[in-house]
Amino acid sequence: MEILKRLEADALALPLPVFVSIPIADVEKDGERFTVFAGLDKTTTAELKARSLDDSDRDIQQGTSDRKRFGEGSYDAWYAKDRTPFALIHKATGSLAALLWFGPGTFAGAMVLPEGRTWHTVAYRSYVPFRGKGLMKGLARFVTEVYLSRKPNAVLWAGIHEENKASAGLAEALGYRRQEGAGEKGQIIMVRE
Repeated sequence: MEILKRLEADALALPLPVFVSIPIADVEKDGERFTVFAGLDKTTTAELKARSLDDSDRDIQQGTSDRKRFGEGSYDAWYAKDRTPFALIHKATGSLAALLWFGPGTFAGAMVLPEGRTWHTVAYRSYVPFRGKGLMKGLARFVTEVYLSRKPNAVLWAGIHEENKASAGLAEALGYRRQEGAGEKGQIIMVRE
């Protein structure tokens, strides 16, 4: 996977206004081309809602809370929690291939952090037909670097449904480790080391 950062990535100021989307990188993987955007425009937000309501995507329906969060809930209300989404858009079709987001927030059983450090959640999704094509690890590393360059005091954690083995495996490959005794029932908490 080749990721070519655009100059816009260096000038990115967070938070972005709602529905503002800025291209920050071009990606090529196995001959397919994508663009990484910081923020979601209204078109991508509408696609996210549709994908979150898609009953044929069992991974999203069973492994995430996206139906409630984006399908039935308000994107504006979610975004108002100081969330920073990054979208991977397939250039040929304009389709949403993957989504990652970050934002301040803590979890049940979180340890107290040193002065000046704050907990920030991270979440990631890939969508059919792009799921399983090896896009997420490189994309997650890149956007994590972009996010942490703007939020250097953030300590990242992921809350993963315990049956979502693929998501837990990706988090582990990205340097996250399980936080024993933390989280809610049915949830795995993984903290980036």
